[in-house]
Amino acid sequence: MAVNKRTKKTINNIQVNKAIGTYRGNTWNVWYAPPIPYSFGPWKLNGLPGIILEAKDIAGNISFKAEKIEYNTSCEDCTPLKNNAQTISLKEYLILQDNFNNDIEADLPRGTTVTYEKKSFLTKELKFEFPIKFLWETDIK
Repeated sequence: MAVNKRTKKTINNIQVNKAIGTYRGNTWNVWYAPPIPYSFGPWKLNGLPGIILEAKDIAGNISFKAEKIEYNTSCEDCTPLKNNAQTISLKEYLILQDNFNNDIEADLPRGTTVTYEKKSFLTKELKFEFPIKFLWETDIK
């Protein structure tokens, strides 16, 4: 969506900006709130630098508008997480990234069948279990 920062208004006491874009043949006027920096919105509208509080298609057939905004002021466990950062090589990172992206069955209910093509950030060598050696990992002699 194209962001038009010159057009602003207030929804539920929150300053919002206007964006105009098209999705599946419909042109949408969307109002998003940069003070709430979450890229969520109604239906399939998302990806802006703020939560979408209002959206209308230009034909006037479909519209969404936030009725109420509530902030969760109570916190059951507000202790910050400990920094357990560790240094890993790029190769280890890419293998972890592959495992994360290709393990979609972990979040599905039991009995669900999914067909998908496994994608890899690495090379085809991983598929055949050849050792992976990146150019920058080799010693220059």
